[in-house]
Amino acid sequence: MLTANKIKRSKVRQWLANPILQAKYYWMKAAKIVRSFYMDSEESDQQKLQGDGIAVNSSAGGIYPLSIPLPPDEETGFRPYPIFSTEAMNVSLASHVSVLTKGHSPHPPHTHDEEEILVLLAGEVDLILPDLQSADDGNRVRLSANQCVYYPADFPHTLQTVSETPANYLMFKWKADGMKSEPALSFGLYNIIESNRTLLTEEGFRPHLLFQGPTKYLKKLRCHFSTLTPGAGYDPHADPYCVAIIVLEGEVETLGKRVRPHGVIFYGEGELHGMDNHGAMTARYVVFEFHG
Repeated sequence: MLTANKIKRSKVRQWLANPILQAKYYWMKAAKIVRSFYMDSEESDQQKLQGDGIAVNSSAGGIYPLSIPLPPDEETGFRPYPIFSTEAMNVSLASHVSVLTKGHSPHPPHTHDEEEILVLLAGEVDLILPDLQSADDGNRVRLSANQCVYYPADFPHTLQTVSETPANYLMFKWKADGMKSEPALSFGLYNIIESNRTLLTEEGFRPHLLFQGPTKYLKKLRCHFSTLTPGAGYDPHADPYCVAIIVLEGEVETLGKRVRPHGVIFYGEGELHGMDNHGAMTARYVVFEFHG
């Protein structure tokens, strides 16, 4: 009679009989050893933070490389690429990147319960905002690369690509069961890099606040643009909220991986993380903090 262990050993022998699968098998074993080594080396830092009264989550975050521009759907004009979804602090948060060709919109102007952030990575679009009082532009607002917008819940909106090249934009979308009583943050458009030119020559780690405030579902939504010069960094720490980062220029290292332009970084609530710049140029990135 075959047992589970016998079946498993049989499958391993079949793998080892094939040279290609054999190489893959030993590569997987080596990767497991390396992962174990790094987990052991981080354990003391996690224990220290826990000793300081901070809950540490070692498995919630991730690195999501993006190679912009992404391929469009030439037939429909719109193509979304899911990145991640998670639930923390009673907040359901999801992210995706979309590609939109010239003249197309993903949907008619609509509203929904969720709050959203849109970051334009490439191309140009017109935001179509029915509630916006703008007689000159017909309720349209031009959005260029390295700009972002915040949509409150139930805010009518859509967009249309106006550039010859397809627009590539990143979305964060979230909702929670509870509702906050504070006045909610209103719609806003923000220049991520152009409004922060004074930071581009400063040494070390330099954050600059873009906006912050309570929302319908968050105690606080905070956004800052940061620069990290070559050789600079900060030590591992844990935050009592979720953090999403988009690298815009240069590269950084975090969670044991190198992140290049347009890569997305996500840290879960209480997750141990640090960041360094081992590259030759200043890294520039935008940070969104979701305080549930």
